[in-house]
Amino acid sequence: MANKLPAASILRYAYLHGFASSPLSTKGVELQRWFQKELNISLDLPDLNIPSFRKQCLTHMVDHIEQNIIQSNSNWYLIGSSFGGLVSTLVAQRQPKLVHSLLLLAPAFNPIQRWSSKINIGQWKNQGFINYFNPSKQCDEPIDYEFFQDLHSYPSYPIVTTCP
Repeated sequence: MANKLPAASILRYAYLHGFASSPLSTKGVELQRWFQKELNISLDLPDLNIPSFRKQCLTHMVDHIEQNIIQSNSNWYLIGSSFGGLVSTLVAQRQPKLVHSLLLLAPAFNPIQRWSSKINIGQWKNQGFINYFNPSKQCDEPIDYEFFQDLHSYPSYPIVTTCP
């Protein structure tokens, strides 16, 4: 979805990584390098593992990106991979005047069903956390059950109908 920008608008670009990934992922770093070399454009690589790997949740991610976009006083082109695609779409829903375009790479829509098919949700709930591989640290780390609970606050298939 691409739209015309007002002449005075600054267009910025960001790549939002997938779940349990990081801004230092190969995909993010290579995209950033390519944007700089081929397009002479800076590509932001925000960290979605906030406030920490264990305490991360979709609300924290969306709020973090939304606040950065608002504070930047710019229009944004968001590239979202997997869970970053879900985050990008939700941010575009909240800030349609600031998100110029979306490029979604296999967005992780319907996350409740995806997690339910991979993880024993009852055990996760009873234990309060699950161990999940954190590629940044190359080891398993806990993720709190609140992550899964928070997913229920969002539509399974978010739709963006307007951008500027």
